[in-house]
Amino acid sequence: MGSAFDGKIQRFSAWLDVSESVLIGAGAGLSADAGVEYTDEASFAKKYPRLYELGYRNKLMMMGVTDLPQELLLGYYLSHAAEVRFGPVDMPIYKALLSLVEKKDTFVLTTNVDALFVRHGFPVERTFTPQGDYAFYQCLTPCSQDIYPLEPVLEEYLPLIDKQTGSLPKGRYPVCPRCSGNIFLNVRGGRWFVERPWMEGEERLNRWISNLAGKKLLVIDIGSGLSTPMWVRWPCERLAKLTQGAHLVRINIDYPEVPPDLRDRSLSFQAKASEVLGGDRGPNL
Repeated sequence: MGSAFDGKIQRFSAWLDVSESVLIGAGAGLSADAGVEYTDEASFAKKYPRLYELGYRNKLMMMGVTDLPQELLLGYYLSHAAEVRFGPVDMPIYKALLSLVEKKDTFVLTTNVDALFVRHGFPVERTFTPQGDYAFYQCLTPCSQDIYPLEPVLEEYLPLIDKQTGSLPKGRYPVCPRCSGNIFLNVRGGRWFVERPWMEGEERLNRWISNLAGKKLLVIDIGSGLSTPMWVRWPCERLAKLTQGAHLVRINIDYPEVPPDLRDRSLSFQAKASEVLGGDRGPNL
């Protein structure tokens, strides 16, 4: 990529070598780089023709949508969750990232709801996923703070989805086990989101941060954009600012900027994560 890029890679490697603790912050850009596809219009039109007729053009446009008929909405989301959350995983970028930090005191903060970190070997007790997880569903009201495993629902309802429309049979869809109301995946999309089950992860992260005093910290922020910067991007910046001697590495093809007061302690890569971190498609640190 050139001498400037190589120089930054060497500096990143040096910071990683001397670090004792690493916070990995990750947004949708990392999953996209790993191959989780959200923007392909042709495949969306083929698999979800009814949604395409209604003006939806890709999976990205479906994020946060809850006001469709349940047989159509859940026909999409059950298929999507089965593919993204429960499909086979063998993603070089996550393997490369794990190999870089597995001997470090590492914590993961991610808005991604696909559990790809944990599914590639990162310990669940060292992760915080404030946006939820596709592995669970909840009441859309909600009538309680309960969440429920999605796999039994997938086993029962996926075979019912019409291959021609991508929809469940009208009136034949899963409902809340408590009130028989409408359900949705347990992912943040409105005030109805049941977040309590994920707050234990926040407590673990805060305990981890409280033990950073005197340790050499490296913060690696990958693919976190500006749509919800309060969950990953800003906390990564804040921790790097407040921790003496900490360094920040931001990898983001669309939003690589770093705060002016962190420039002396940061690196910015306007590149794909695979080009920086390694794996099958790029150089290893």
